[in-house]
Amino acid sequence: MICGGSNGVIRIWNILHNKMFGLIIGSLAFHMKTVHCLQINEYNPDQLVSSCDDGKFAIWSLKTYELRSSVYLTNFLKEVTFID
Repeated sequence: MICGGSNGVIRIWNILHNKMFGLIIGSLAFHMKTVHCLQINEYNPDQLVSSCDDGKFAIWSLKTYELRSSVYLTNFLKEVTFID
């Protein structure tokens, strides 16, 4: 499971089968405000894109948990998606 928080940090969880808890297996820190949208690239499932109230969107590697690319816009971003 992947979730973004109000602190700007994106966390990747391994939810244990039949358990009420999970383990954090990765954290992605780049954003400075609330993360509103996360989407995995359906053509390359190792890529994640995120958007945030800080006006930035970012492309991440889910293999290495590293930031691959980012763009700053002057307005708030509520949604982002991959297109082919």
